[in-house]
Amino acid sequence: MGRSRFSKLLGGGVVALLVTIPCGPVFAQPLSKDAQLCQQQVGKEGQKFKKTALKAWQKCLDGVLTGKGCDATARDTAITAAADRYAANVGKKCAASLLFDAPPAGVGFTPSCDLETAPLEPAEAQCQTLAVSNPASLTRCLVCWKEAELEELLKVLYPCVASQVPAGSDLDCGTPPAACPTDMAGILCSRAIAKAGINFFLAKEKAVEQCLDAMNRGRIQGQCPDGVAQAKINAAEQKKVAQIEKCTQEPPWWDVCPEDSTPPCDQTIASVGDITTCVDTAAEEVADEVVCQQYPGARAGGIPCPAEPGTTASTASLTTASASASCSCAPQASITSNFNGTAIPQGRFIWFNSVLKVSGVGSTPVTINFTNQTIQFTADSVTYTLNVPDGQVTFDPAATLATTVFNTATNTWETVTPTGLGGNTFLSGLAFQVPVDFPGGINPVTWSGQFTSSAGVSINWQWAAAVYTTFSTDNNALGVKPVDDNMASVYQNADHAGTPENFKAFVTGGARGGGGSNFTGSLSATQSVTCECPATTTSTFTTSSTSSTQSTSTSSTSSTSSTQSTTSSTTSTTCEKLSVRAVLDPATGRFPGNRGPDVVVRAHLGESVQAAVDGARDLNGDGFIIVAVAGRDGGLRGGNVTQSLAIRRAFDKPFALVACSVTLHDPAAGADAPTARIERSAASPGTIFVMDLHAADSNVAGWLIEGNGRELRNVKAQNNAIGIRVVGSSNVIHNSSATSNTSFGILVEGDGNQLLDLDAMGNGGYGIDVIGNGNQLAKNDAGDRGKGNAIDGIAITGSDNVLTENITRSNLGHGVHVSGQNNRLAKNLSGGVGDQDNGRCAFEVDTGNVNGKKNKANRVIIPGAYGSAFPAGCTGTP
Repeated sequence: MGRSRFSKLLGGGVVALLVTIPCGPVFAQPLSKDAQLCQQQVGKEGQKFKKTALKAWQKCLDGVLTGKGCDATARDTAITAAADRYAANVGKKCAASLLFDAPPAGVGFTPSCDLETAPLEPAEAQCQTLAVSNPASLTRCLVCWKEAELEELLKVLYPCVASQVPAGSDLDCGTPPAACPTDMAGILCSRAIAKAGINFFLAKEKAVEQCLDAMNRGRIQGQCPDGVAQAKINAAEQKKVAQIEKCTQEPPWWDVCPEDSTPPCDQTIASVGDITTCVDTAAEEVADEVVCQQYPGARAGGIPCPAEPGTTASTASLTTASASASCSCAPQASITSNFNGTAIPQGRFIWFNSVLKVSGVGSTPVTINFTNQTIQFTADSVTYTLNVPDGQVTFDPAATLATTVFNTATNTWETVTPTGLGGNTFLSGLAFQVPVDFPGGINPVTWSGQFTSSAGVSINWQWAAAVYTTFSTDNNALGVKPVDDNMASVYQNADHAGTPENFKAFVTGGARGGGGSNFTGSLSATQSVTCECPATTTSTFTTSSTSSTQSTSTSSTSSTSSTQSTTSSTTSTTCEKLSVRAVLDPATGRFPGNRGPDVVVRAHLGESVQAAVDGARDLNGDGFIIVAVAGRDGGLRGGNVTQSLAIRRAFDKPFALVACSVTLHDPAAGADAPTARIERSAASPGTIFVMDLHAADSNVAGWLIEGNGRELRNVKAQNNAIGIRVVGSSNVIHNSSATSNTSFGILVEGDGNQLLDLDAMGNGGYGIDVIGNGNQLAKNDAGDRGKGNAIDGIAITGSDNVLTENITRSNLGHGVHVSGQNNRLAKNLSGGVGDQDNGRCAFEVDTGNVNGKKNKANRVIIPGAYGSAFPAGCTGTP
């Protein structure tokens, strides 16, 4: 989930609050001198802390590897002292105003430790709760998050002693070796891999942050890393490759790379070259994350941040852009990576392929173009610049099958795909026959190009490369799989998007692949690109303590005047959370032609959400009733307010309640009432729609949904008795989470409900419990390592329910428990290995249910033809 921002403009007694299009904090000019020095101090001292912490852990874990043991007291003392120095030295250069004021006067930090979206590991969740109000508390927050990220990196680099490292950020997949090496060569090799990864991480972080410092001083233009920074990174990468490839054979390591950005986690580790690629991926991703944490302007500076930071701007507006033939996209697309250590003989083919994921697609087709592409690298002192055919991807809601063809007339890969699929979509590709023997370890390899789009969207793209002994230069003969999805194209298998299906038998090791079943090669790091379109409509809402007039062009609300109206005008696009923008886009969003919120509630200033909902009406005449909720000043995402809410009215027009990731805390916890609810009496044409308004601390339920035809999206429910309870039919709960509730995570009682993309983790009872018929559960996660639910992950009681692509792990009861008949299960994964196993059965299913194929119990496919009877009883014991 991205971040959304509501911003306020103070002046002349008037406050304007607006929603904006996401692109991160954009520093239109260099920071002030004091802000430059402050930001540089935060970065430099943060580097020192991380270096001390990593070296302390390195000494400890090397000691475990060699049998000397770990002096944990000395390690922890060194890390604590480094954290104290970090706080003290930041305080010398940074007053609170410098840290938290908007650029260019200040650095632009958010006074919050909510730096990452759910689901969170326990260590991260603890960081999220820290208060931030001054330099000391900000550095405590940064230390907490950095330790979580560094612990993730250490687990990757030291797999056989990973259990010695606290659980920090989550790893995507992989099983560590059962034992460490006992021979000296294996021990030295394991230590060399870890040292190379740590040194590369530190070098990349330093080079990128020096580039950002130079940008903040106005000394460089464009994006980071610039040429100077990239040269430093390339040199560090060459040292890393040389250091790891001194290993004569692969030591005990992960079975698959634990940092795999493209499930199903099949970047197999079969060689030292594969280890090199995996270390590169892990170190780069963690380096980008920590840079983004301590540089608020990192995304605007070209760094692929894992979540969208918001702006701290003095002005903003709710700007929604209609479709345009060519929306500009920035930054310039360019990803640098490397080949593994396998040499590539003359005459073999390198299949370069790229993929993307797009967010912000609405209900109309969106076309992405990728043009002017080149791939550049140097092998044996010869520089190669390869021209790549254009790529065109169309996301079409009306499409029923994903397809990829090559248009020879325009030299363009053309892919059309239905919207809403998970995973990656093929973007473009190039088959290159190697003219001479290529050495292993070619580095750097850079793929560049330019994106344009027909709509304002956010793009995350990557590239890969695999080697083939036999191939075709006729692109239409390759049979390129268009999407990762197993069922959405003619290639109904688990292969990655970009797989040349007609030549899979000829794959071999080299480039970024190890052969075997890795037909595309391992993916590079991800680059995020934002496409912006010309604005068409802006809705501005003002609050004045003196206004007492009403017209069709100006809206004023205050505690002393009830006069309201709306102003519409045109303005340039700024920044906003993509999901909010998609919903409120007047051309392609949920409410066509809307003019923005009719009222904005500044809940953190004591304004009542309840009063706003009770009194809401269509003030701007767009045919909708939309209430927005802000929880922080300055347009910042998040906020915690002690309020409860009951939606009980019958609205005469479609109703939406859209918040800015605000959490409601029950003001009377223990009073036997939910924190937030939609009562049976509530009604509106269409649905009652709620988004990004979270609920906590009720001894009954965070959200209680009564009645039919409601929709909750991007909602979190935490620390309640029941997280989300639904009593009714035909409701939709989408992209939401229920964590750390004392009883049920999500409880649904009714028919025909849809539970989509939900997380139910660490609850004291069932993760997801559904009682009823004809419900759909798709792509939900119930339980995982260290955050399993206390009973079953998913429990179903009823008939004709459909369960597809759900994952249940580490629950104390069954993974999936089905009582009733004619329920259909397909592509569900329950259990895994070790602590991913559920406490009882992976699947406990009554007789009379249907096997839709490709269900896995503890990583083993459950046999049976499509439509056959699902095995009754217990399947997959721990």
